[in-house]
Amino acid sequence: MLIDSYVEKNARIEMKKSKLLNYLKLFTYSSPKILSKVLGLGLSGTYKTLKQFETLGLVKSYYFHEFRQKLWGITEKGIFNSWQEDEEIVAVRTFQPSRISVTHIQHELDIQIAYLASVQQNSWSNFTIGHDLKGRFDKRPDAIASSPNGDRVPWEIERTIKSRKRIQILISNYLQAIKRGEYQWVAYISPDKAFAERLKRVFLSIDKIPVQGQMISISEKHLSKFRFFALNDFPNHYL
Repeated sequence: MLIDSYVEKNARIEMKKSKLLNYLKLFTYSSPKILSKVLGLGLSGTYKTLKQFETLGLVKSYYFHEFRQKLWGITEKGIFNSWQEDEEIVAVRTFQPSRISVTHIQHELDIQIAYLASVQQNSWSNFTIGHDLKGRFDKRPDAIASSPNGDRVPWEIERTIKSRKRIQILISNYLQAIKRGEYQWVAYISPDKAFAERLKRVFLSIDKIPVQGQMISISEKHLSKFRFFALNDFPNHYL
């Protein structure tokens, strides 16, 4: 009985370690609140697990004073321990707090929230985060994933206001990529519904975009390729 209990306990630890390291191998760092969803634990259980693996040198933590939060990220040892026998070994980023812009942290966490809501809960697939995308892009999206019906969709996490001219260029780049068959539509994900609604209104107000040095007229049909979401509503309900 004690042996079975010991084996079961070790199996649970290994499962938690695998979930945590594979997730951080993809995203480099995260918050305890998000990691609690990854691990399927409450916050107290998540903190206990993170501290346990920090003691083993698999992860490390850092308190960002400007962000007012402690984040946890993967170490070289954590990456090394995460590789499976049948998995291709590739370059993976380690958690280096000194290289992280505090103003960019929430943007990265928003991508993770969208990932958990779509890939882990709503059957999206083929997820690739922006910095891991290969090749050249007129506009490198924050991430790309395939919807359940097979649409290839770039994600844009929008937290800042862009100029009208910049938005015209973004629309042009994405419509040309859609025409080439690279994507089917574009997801713009904002922190809340009010921001998403305003952003949609700005997009719908644009009737010309630059293409090869000329201003080309576009219609609502073209703009229907852009869908606007509040983060908490992604991917099921767009405006």
